[in-house]
Amino acid sequence: MDRVTMADGAGGVSTQHLIERLFAKYLGNKYLSQMEDATRVPGGAELALTTDSFVVTPIEFPGGNIGRLSVCGTVNDVLMSGARPLYLTAGWILEEGLPLTVLESCVRAMAETAKEAGVAVVAGDTKVIENRSGEEPEILINTAGCGIFDETHRPVSADLVKEGDVILLSGNLGDHHAALLGKRMQIENDITSDSAPLSEMVEALERSGIRIHEMRDVTRGGLATVLNEFAESTGKTSWGMRERWSAWSAGRMRTGHCP
Repeated sequence: MDRVTMADGAGGVSTQHLIERLFAKYLGNKYLSQMEDATRVPGGAELALTTDSFVVTPIEFPGGNIGRLSVCGTVNDVLMSGARPLYLTAGWILEEGLPLTVLESCVRAMAETAKEAGVAVVAGDTKVIENRSGEEPEILINTAGCGIFDETHRPVSADLVKEGDVILLSGNLGDHHAALLGKRMQIENDITSDSAPLSEMVEALERSGIRIHEMRDVTRGGLATVLNEFAESTGKTSWGMRERWSAWSAGRMRTGHCP
């Protein structure tokens, strides 16, 4: 395909292919190639850095809004590296015609969630763009997150995953996406988004003395994608993703013949 498709942003094999084909090809370095939720870089102390962008419809949904979601997503990515989150940046892109009440609600939610997570939003930017669609004005948020490693916050990585490790899930799968879908389709139900900073939960695991090998914030690709990434990193697959793409590209993969 010569064009970006929706599948390229879904978090599955198409996303992986796009990352390898373009982003890793041109931007790859020893930090970016870690391909973790947050990257470890040297500094006064060893740091974890991450960046993310948030585009969600609707802006406000049961259990939260894009302001809360942007903090949770960024803080959790830093946490997943094993670091202690400290700082965030936030770039807001607003479509013309956005009600100030909606913007205020999202900004407030960002501030409240940052306080809940124990981080500070230390830099920001705002831009306004034309609403060319004629639909309800949207908000887009780009963030960066920074955390540090210390005596109690040690790096984790997929390289540390071992056969026999126990996988723990922090909650129900799919609540957030179900809440969004219900709102979009006007389906009456009591499902609310479970978006939350996981700082307290991760801190509790650290204090318990449990040696955490790896953590992931399960998002678009779902649990199946995370487990496949673990399997790939430990060499526990009989036929890896890279080989699948090579076979597909060569026209050798056929329905019913995929190992």
